Amino acid sequence: MTAMISEVYEAFRAAGVPDDQAKAAVEAIAENDNRFTGIERKLTEFDGKFTLLQWMVGLNLIFTMAIAWKIFS
Repeated sequence: MTAMISEVYEAFRAAGVPDDQAKAAVEAIAENDNRFTGIERKLTEFDGKFTLLQWMVGLNLIFTMAIAWKIFS
């Protein structure tokens, strides 16, 4: 258990929650934290792909403008 999770466990125990229920609650909190870690990783991957897409569109626009300039000038 991390420090924060153990503090939550100790708070549950101090409030009079039975040991098995306190452990179950702390495990549920830990699973919930792991769920958001996966979302952060997916957002980082999406950001990288979006940056690549922006570069591709930009280069395509530059080449298209260069070809149009060559044709019409």
